[in-house]
Amino acid sequence: MSKKPSRREILGVAAVGVAALAVPATAMGQTVQDSDVDAIDKELAKPLSAEAKKIFKESLKGIQTSAKDRLKTKLPENSEPCFTYSPSTREVRSK
Repeated sequence: MSKKPSRREILGVAAVGVAALAVPATAMGQTVQDSDVDAIDKELAKPLSAEAKKIFKESLKGIQTSAKDRLKTKLPENSEPCFTYSPSTREVRSK
């Protein structure tokens, strides 16, 4: 009869699996931005030029830093974003 695995053994195997998934990206020397650019470049009909890739990497870096900076903004207690919702009529197209 086989031994029933303990919770520690299961968590240990899961941790090794997660670590194995994280290692290849860092071992290859690619940053997250490089892999993002490569993944998006593969989806395009024409590959990006070297200059376009450079500009795209810079814009991704700017987007990520602005997202981090936005989360650093502290709001007072019980505050919510202010906005006004103005419903508008929709034109119906004739067929």
